[in-house]
Amino acid sequence: MALPGQHHWAEETVADLLLMAVHPELSYVSFNRYEEARIGADWLWWFVDSASHEAFGVLVQAKNLKKKGQRWHIDYN
Repeated sequence: MALPGQHHWAEETVADLLLMAVHPELSYVSFNRYEEARIGADWLWWFVDSASHEAFGVLVQAKNLKKKGQRWHIDYN
């Protein structure tokens, strides 16, 4: 919950903005809510070597970075 006068962006909104910003330089597969719950990630990033065609996939779980006083934390169990 955002404090009065502060804006809180939904995790999904931030993830969508990030993915739009990196496309087409970075290929990704985005998961819907059902897939995210089952897989445990918001999207899959593929890093592909254009010379060898070797690939490295990374499952990414988006989290909001929050500030409490002077410290930053990620709300993650």
